[in-house]
Amino acid sequence: SKEIRHIKEGDRVVCGIAPSCGRCPQCLGGQNGYCMYAFLGMIGRDPLAPPHGGFAPRIALDAMRLVKTNGALTTSQASIVEPATVAYHAVMRTTEHLFWLEQELMEAYDFPSRQTHLEQHARVLRGLHCAHSAVLRGSAEHGRHAGGKLLLEWLALHRDTMHAVLTIWVSYCESGLVDNKNRPQRPVINAH
Repeated sequence: SKEIRHIKEGDRVVCGIAPSCGRCPQCLGGQNGYCMYAFLGMIGRDPLAPPHGGFAPRIALDAMRLVKTNGALTTSQASIVEPATVAYHAVMRTTEHLFWLEQELMEAYDFPSRQTHLEQHARVLRGLHCAHSAVLRGSAEHGRHAGGKLLLEWLALHRDTMHAVLTIWVSYCESGLVDNKNRPQRPVINAH
Protein backbone atom coordinates (compact mmCIF):
# COMPACT_ATOMS: atom_id res chain seq x y z
CA SER A 1 0.00 0.00 0.00
CA LYS A 2 1.12 3.56 -0.66
CA GLU A 3 0.32 4.52 2.95
CA ILE A 4 2.80 2.06 4.45
CA ARG A 5 6.27 3.61 4.38
CA HIS A 6 8.04 2.30 7.50
CA ILE A 7 8.32 -1.30 6.25
CA LYS A 8 8.41 -3.17 2.97
CA GLU A 9 7.81 -6.74 1.91
CA GLY A 10 10.66 -8.97 3.05
CA ASP A 11 11.62 -6.83 6.08
CA ARG A 12 12.10 -8.70 9.34
CA VAL A 13 9.45 -7.34 11.72
CA VAL A 14 8.05 -7.85 15.18
CA CYS A 15 4.51 -7.15 16.25
CA GLY A 16 3.71 -4.62 18.92
CA ILE A 17 0.70 -2.79 20.28
CA ALA A 18 -0.76 -0.34 17.80
CA PRO A 19 0.14 3.31 18.38
CA SER A 20 -2.61 5.73 19.37
CA CYS A 21 -4.76 6.80 16.44
CA GLY A 22 -5.02 10.52 17.19
CA ARG A 23 -8.68 10.54 16.10
CA CYS A 24 -10.76 8.82 18.80
CA PRO A 25 -12.35 10.84 21.65
CA GLN A 26 -9.63 9.76 24.07
CA CYS A 27 -6.80 10.87 21.75
CA LEU A 28 -8.57 14.13 20.91
CA GLY A 29 -8.94 14.74 24.64
CA GLY A 30 -5.18 14.42 25.18
CA GLN A 31 -5.41 10.91 26.66
CA ASN A 32 -3.39 9.03 24.02
CA GLY A 33 -2.53 6.32 26.54
CA TYR A 34 -6.23 5.39 26.55
CA CYS A 35 -6.70 5.24 22.75
CA MET A 36 -9.69 3.06 21.92
CA TYR A 37 -8.14 1.95 18.60
CA ALA A 38 -4.96 0.72 20.29
CA PHE A 39 -6.96 -0.94 23.07
CA LEU A 40 -9.28 -2.78 20.67
CA GLY A 41 -6.28 -3.96 18.65
CA MET A 42 -4.54 -5.16 21.80
CA ILE A 43 -7.49 -7.32 22.83
CA GLY A 44 -8.19 -8.57 19.30
CA ARG A 45 -11.48 -6.72 18.77
CA ASP A 46 -10.80 -4.19 16.02
CA PRO A 47 -11.48 -5.08 12.35
CA LEU A 48 -7.77 -5.50 11.57
CA ALA A 49 -6.95 -7.59 14.65
CA PRO A 50 -5.51 -11.02 13.86
CA PRO A 51 -7.28 -14.14 15.04
CA HIS A 52 -5.64 -15.57 18.12
CA GLY A 53 -2.89 -18.04 17.31
CA GLY A 54 0.52 -16.41 17.17
CA PHE A 55 2.15 -19.76 16.31
CA ALA A 56 0.46 -19.86 12.93
CA PRO A 57 2.93 -19.81 10.01
CA ARG A 58 1.31 -16.60 8.73
CA ILE A 59 -1.08 -14.01 10.12
CA ALA A 60 -2.37 -10.70 8.79
CA LEU A 61 -1.79 -7.64 10.96
CA ASP A 62 -2.42 -3.93 10.75
CA ALA A 63 0.87 -2.48 9.45
CA MET A 64 0.83 0.11 12.26
CA ARG A 65 1.58 -2.73 14.70
CA LEU A 66 4.72 -3.82 12.85
CA VAL A 67 8.19 -2.60 13.80
CA LYS A 68 11.21 -3.30 11.64
CA THR A 69 13.80 -5.15 13.69
CA ASN A 70 17.41 -6.18 13.38
CA GLY A 71 17.66 -8.79 10.62
CA ALA A 72 20.58 -10.46 12.41
CA LEU A 73 18.37 -11.56 15.33
CA THR A 74 17.54 -15.23 15.55
CA THR A 75 13.86 -16.17 15.63
CA SER A 76 14.16 -16.83 19.38
CA GLN A 77 15.70 -13.41 19.98
CA ALA A 78 13.13 -11.67 17.80
CA SER A 79 10.32 -13.43 19.67
CA ILE A 80 11.21 -11.61 22.90
CA VAL A 81 11.57 -8.10 21.44
CA GLU A 82 7.95 -7.23 22.22
CA PRO A 83 7.93 -8.61 25.80
CA ALA A 84 11.31 -6.98 26.47
CA THR A 85 9.92 -3.70 25.15
CA VAL A 86 6.86 -3.98 27.41
CA ALA A 87 9.10 -4.57 30.45
CA TYR A 88 11.39 -1.69 29.51
CA HIS A 89 8.38 0.56 28.93
CA ALA A 90 7.18 -0.28 32.46
CA VAL A 91 10.56 0.85 33.83
CA MET A 92 10.25 4.12 31.89
CA ARG A 93 6.65 4.77 32.97
CA THR A 94 7.45 4.05 36.62
CA THR A 95 10.46 6.36 36.50
CA GLU A 96 8.39 9.11 34.86
CA HIS A 97 5.69 8.73 37.51
CA LEU A 98 8.16 8.82 40.41
CA PHE A 99 9.83 11.91 38.93
CA TRP A 100 6.41 13.55 38.62
CA LEU A 101 5.63 12.83 42.28
CA GLU A 102 8.98 14.27 43.28
CA GLN A 103 8.30 17.38 41.19
CA GLU A 104 4.96 17.83 42.97
CA LEU A 105 6.75 17.63 46.32
CA MET A 106 9.40 20.15 45.27
CA GLU A 107 6.73 22.56 44.04
CA ALA A 108 4.66 22.14 47.20
CA TYR A 109 7.67 23.04 49.35
CA ASP A 110 9.06 25.66 46.94
CA PHE A 111 12.38 23.82 46.83
CA PRO A 112 15.09 26.33 45.78
CA SER A 113 17.15 23.81 43.73
CA ARG A 114 14.09 22.50 41.89
CA GLN A 115 15.30 23.49 38.40
CA THR A 116 18.65 21.68 38.75
CA HIS A 117 16.87 18.64 40.13
CA LEU A 118 14.36 18.59 37.25
CA GLU A 119 17.16 18.94 34.69
CA GLN A 120 18.71 15.75 36.07
CA HIS A 121 15.37 13.99 35.71
CA ALA A 122 15.07 15.19 32.11
CA ARG A 123 18.53 13.85 31.23
CA VAL A 124 17.74 10.45 32.71
CA LEU A 125 14.40 10.22 30.90
CA ARG A 126 16.05 11.21 27.62
CA GLY A 127 18.59 8.41 28.07
CA LEU A 128 15.84 5.90 28.83
CA HIS A 129 13.86 6.97 25.75
CA CYS A 130 16.94 6.67 23.52
CA ALA A 131 17.63 3.17 24.86
CA HIS A 132 13.95 2.29 24.30
CA SER A 133 14.31 2.76 20.55
CA ALA A 134 17.32 0.41 20.62
CA VAL A 135 15.23 -2.17 22.50
CA LEU A 136 12.54 -1.85 19.83
CA ARG A 137 15.17 -2.68 17.21
CA GLY A 138 16.00 -5.85 19.13
CA SER A 139 18.87 -4.80 21.38
CA ALA A 140 17.80 -6.11 24.77
CA GLU A 141 21.37 -5.45 25.94
CA HIS A 142 20.80 -1.69 25.62
CA GLY A 143 17.71 -2.01 27.80
CA ARG A 144 19.51 -4.07 30.43
CA HIS A 145 22.41 -1.63 30.50
CA ALA A 146 20.28 1.55 30.63
CA GLY A 147 17.40 0.33 32.79
CA GLY A 148 19.15 -2.29 34.86
CA LYS A 149 22.61 -0.82 35.44
CA LEU A 150 22.91 2.89 34.68
CA LEU A 151 19.49 3.81 36.07
CA LEU A 152 20.15 1.96 39.32
CA GLU A 153 23.57 3.58 39.70
CA TRP A 154 22.11 7.02 38.98
CA LEU A 155 19.24 6.50 41.44
CA ALA A 156 21.71 5.59 44.20
CA LEU A 157 23.79 8.71 43.51
CA HIS A 158 20.65 10.86 43.22
CA ARG A 159 19.35 9.53 46.55
CA ASP A 160 22.63 10.32 48.30
CA THR A 161 22.89 13.84 46.87
CA MET A 162 19.76 15.58 45.55
CA HIS A 163 17.28 13.56 47.63
CA ALA A 164 19.31 14.16 50.77
CA VAL A 165 19.16 17.93 50.16
CA LEU A 166 15.42 17.78 49.38
CA THR A 167 14.78 15.75 52.54
CA ILE A 168 16.63 18.31 54.65
CA TRP A 169 14.69 21.15 52.98
CA VAL A 170 11.33 19.49 53.65
CA SER A 171 12.27 18.80 57.30
CA TYR A 172 13.33 22.46 57.73
CA CYS A 173 10.02 23.60 56.24
CA GLU A 174 8.03 21.21 58.42
CA SER A 175 9.85 22.28 61.59
CA GLY A 176 9.48 26.00 60.82
CA LEU A 177 13.21 26.63 60.34
CA VAL A 178 12.49 27.99 56.86
CA ASP A 179 9.88 30.71 56.37
CA ASN A 180 8.03 29.28 53.41
CA LYS A 181 4.86 31.38 53.10
CA ASN A 182 3.97 30.18 49.60
CA ARG A 183 3.42 26.55 50.41
CA PRO A 184 0.07 25.16 51.59
CA GLN A 185 -0.51 24.15 55.21
CA ARG A 186 0.25 20.49 54.56
CA PRO A 187 0.96 19.40 50.98
CA VAL A 188 -0.97 16.42 49.72
CA ILE A 189 0.74 14.33 47.07
CA ASN A 190 -1.57 11.81 45.42
CA ALA A 191 0.23 8.72 44.15
CA HIS A 192 -1.81 6.94 41.50
